[in-house]
Amino acid sequence: MKWGLVLFWTLASFAFAGQPIPKDLYGTLWGKISSHKDLTFSELTQNGEFAGCELVFKFPLRDYREFAGEPIIVTGSVTNNYWAGKAFSLFLKIQPNKIEVNNSITELELNTLTPKTASMVVGNVSLKKFEYSKFGCTDGGMCIGYSDPEGSLELTKVAFSKFPFDALVLYSMSNTGMDLKFKLSDLESKSNSSQRVQFSECMQRSLKGMMEFFNLKNNKK
Repeated sequence: MKWGLVLFWTLASFAFAGQPIPKDLYGTLWGKISSHKDLTFSELTQNGEFAGCELVFKFPLRDYREFAGEPIIVTGSVTNNYWAGKAFSLFLKIQPNKIEVNNSITELELNTLTPKTASMVVGNVSLKKFEYSKFGCTDGGMCIGYSDPEGSLELTKVAFSKFPFDALVLYSMSNTGMDLKFKLSDLESKSNSSQRVQFSECMQRSLKGMMEFFNLKNNKK
C-alpha cells in the first residue's frame, strides 16, 4: 500500500529501500504525518441497490508498546451491511501499517500488520460479546463481525444509543499487551464534521429496511 508522501531529503539520505525507518528519524517522520488523520463516510451499493453504510478511517499514532515509538498508520473501517431478513450487524476492519521506504526511495510504503487482538466499545458497552466471526482480512489486518443474537435487539440498541454514532477502537499487537486506542470522533475535523451523522442516518435507513422486511414477512403469514 502506498502512502503517497514524498520523502524529505533527510529521510531519503539515511533510509534504505524496503527497510524500516531508522529510530533516530521517528520524530522527524512523526512531524510529517501526525496530522494525516481522516474519517470518510460512504453509502454501499450492490448492483445499484442499497447495501449498507461505511466509515473509513485513517489514524497515525506512535506505538511505544511494541515498536519503541515508531510511527504507525492505522487504517480500516466500520461497516453496517444491509441484509434484508438478517439480524442487525456491524463489521470492524483494522490494519496497523508500519512505514517503509519503497524501492525508488521517493515515497513511503505501508507494510500492513495483523494485530493479535482488536475490539470496539460503543457508549460504555464492549462489543466483544456480540462477536460472531474474527479472521485475517484478505489484504492484511484483522476483520471482526458483530451481530445481534437471534431474537435479540441488544446490539441494535447499543449502536443507536448515541447520535451521531461513535466508537472507541482498540487493538494490540500482543495477546498480553495493553491496547492502543482511538475514538472515531477524534478523527473528524471542522471541515469534515458530518461523516458520523451521515453514517448514523444511513444505519437508520438500513434498520428501517430490515424492519419493513420483517413486517411484510409477518403480514403474509
